[in-house]
Amino acid sequence: MRRTVGSWRRIRFGARVSTFVLATVVAISACDSNPAGPSISQGEPFPTLSLETLGGEPHSLRVGRGRVWIVNVWAPWCAPCVAEMPSLSRLSRELDSERFAVIGITDDTDRFLVEEFLRKHQVAFPSYIDPASKNIIGLLAVTTFPETLVVGREGSLLERVKGERVWDGSEMKERLERAWESGRLDLRTAAE
Repeated sequence: MRRTVGSWRRIRFGARVSTFVLATVVAISACDSNPAGPSISQGEPFPTLSLETLGGEPHSLRVGRGRVWIVNVWAPWCAPCVAEMPSLSRLSRELDSERFAVIGITDDTDRFLVEEFLRKHQVAFPSYIDPASKNIIGLLAVTTFPETLVVGREGSLLERVKGERVWDGSEMKERLERAWESGRLDLRTAAE
């Protein structure tokens, strides 16, 4: 069977498309891998994080100390991060700031982009930058965006939540209140 010039072009085009698709799948898989090794587990102490403010100043973040912390790791390019920001902002305004704190951490080093994102989405809680991802990947072993770590008032990790969540629903707020009271949290069965 003889092939025409047009059929060879289609075969080459198909091979290029297949190579591109394979390379894309490999690249996406790499974004979801954890090269840093083991992460902190539920019940373990949450590490002190060395971050930067949006102004570029060093900031040492120590959580616990009598409050439940909702630590959201996000990226400006992440659609699920964008989708959950309004509910996190509302949650931060509605919770008792004496007992709860909501903060954000991004690894994006473009401060202007981060500030614009926070302004555009009216984010009401403080956010910090992890410029070399030492904390996000190294200490926290975050593998997906968004990922939210809920830390109890004693400073231990209560729950690791991967993916988008509605944070300001009544059921979620009740669970967070119970977490403050008991030091335990189970979000896996939350319908929100």
